[in-house]
Amino acid sequence: MTLPGDERGGDSAAPDAGVSGASFHEMWRELLPVGRHPDSGGYRRFAWTAADAECRVWFEEQARSRGLTYELDRNGNQWAWLGDPAAGDAVVTGSHLDSVPDGGAFDGPLGVVSSFAALDELRRRGTRFTKPLALVNFGDEEGARFGLACVGSRLTAGQLTVEQAHRLTDGDGVTLPQAMAAAGYDADAIGPDPERLARIGAFVELHVEQGRALDLSGDRVGIASAIWPHGRWRFDFRGEANHAGTTRLVDRRDPMLSYAETVLAARREAQLAGAVATFGKIAVEPNGVNAIPPWCAAGSTPAPPTRTPWTRWSPASRRRPASTPRRTASTSTSSGSPSPPSSSSTTPCATNSPASWARTPTSRSPSWAPAPDTTPGSSPEASRPPCCSCATPRVSRTPRPSSRPRTTAWPG
Repeated sequence: MTLPGDERGGDSAAPDAGVSGASFHEMWRELLPVGRHPDSGGYRRFAWTAADAECRVWFEEQARSRGLTYELDRNGNQWAWLGDPAAGDAVVTGSHLDSVPDGGAFDGPLGVVSSFAALDELRRRGTRFTKPLALVNFGDEEGARFGLACVGSRLTAGQLTVEQAHRLTDGDGVTLPQAMAAAGYDADAIGPDPERLARIGAFVELHVEQGRALDLSGDRVGIASAIWPHGRWRFDFRGEANHAGTTRLVDRRDPMLSYAETVLAARREAQLAGAVATFGKIAVEPNGVNAIPPWCAAGSTPAPPTRTPWTRWSPASRRRPASTPRRTASTSTSSGSPSPPSSSSTTPCATNSPASWARTPTSRSPSWAPAPDTTPGSSPEASRPPCCSCATPRVSRTPRPSSRPRTTAWPG
C-alpha cells in the first residue's frame, strides 16, 4: 500500500472513498456490553455461545458496511477482504473476539477494532492498495470453553486434526460438533485449509499487553520477537469418599491434600526455574461441604523459564540453588511439552490425562500406593503417610507397587 504521490502505487485495488463504517469510538460502544458479566464486570465470550454469535454478527456488519468481501471459512474464522482474495500475497491483520473467563475489554477485540479503524484511516488519507488486504476474527482463540486454545487457527493450519477437534468437550459434556451445530455451523466441514493459508503474505496483530512490562519500562508499544510456549495439563487426584464430620484424620484419604501440595509444588518449581504456573480450574466430586471427596481434577497452565523462552522446558534447563532441598514434587517432560510438577514416588495419588472435563468420575479406578507412616506411635496396621493422606489404601486392601505418576500433556 502507498500514500498519494507515490508513483509506485497501483490503482487496481483502489478503495471506494465514499464507503466508511462506524467510527473507532462507535465500534467500542457497540462491543462494550456484549458478553459482559454483571457481577464481575469481565467478559465471558465463549466459543459458539450467544455472546460469541453477537460478536460474529458485529464483525460481519462492520465488513459489509465498508464494502468489504465477507467470508466465513470452514473452521469458523471470519474474513473481510479488500481486493481480490485469490490474488495472493495478502496483508492480513486482526485478532479474536472471544475471551478468557472474565477477560478484559481489550483482550482480542483491540486487534479487531483497530484493524477496521486502521483501514478507515488509510482510506481517509487516500491510500492506494497494491496488494489484497484482509481483516480476520479467529474463532475460539482463547479456548475458554473446550480447554484448547487457538482451535480455529490450529484447524486451518492442520495442527489440530478433525478427530481431535471432535473429541473436545466442555464442562457440561457438550462436544465441539454439538456446540457448532447448535450455533448453526457444520462441524463436519472443519479441517486444514491450505488454499486459504496460501493467500497470506504477511500477518500483523495488535494485542493489548497481558502483563506490566511496558508499564514498568515506560514504553508505549512493544514488538513481539517470538511466541511464548506453554502447556496445559489435567491432574486427577483419587482418594476415598467418607464422612467429613466423623472420620478420623489418620483414616482419611483426602485427595484435596494432594491437590494442595501439587499447587504449592508447582509454584515452588516455577519460581526456581524462572517460569510461571497456575492451577486455574478444579472439579470436585461430590462437591459437598460435609463429605471427603473421592476424586478431584485440576487444570494447570505452566510456561517455560524466562531465560530460555523458546526452548523446551526439560529438567536440564532448570536451575536450582545448591542449598535448596528437594521437595515432594518433581518435574518431567513428556511428548516434547513442558511438564508441571507432580507428586513424588512416595505420594503418587495424582495422574494426568488429556481427557476432557466431566462432572461425574464414572470410570476412575483408584491408583494408591503404599507409603509408611512416620507419625510417632503409629502402627503398621494403621499406616498413613503424614503429608498425603490419600496415598495409602486401607489395610484390608492389597497395596499396589509404588510408581511415579505419569505426566501427560493436556492439549493447548
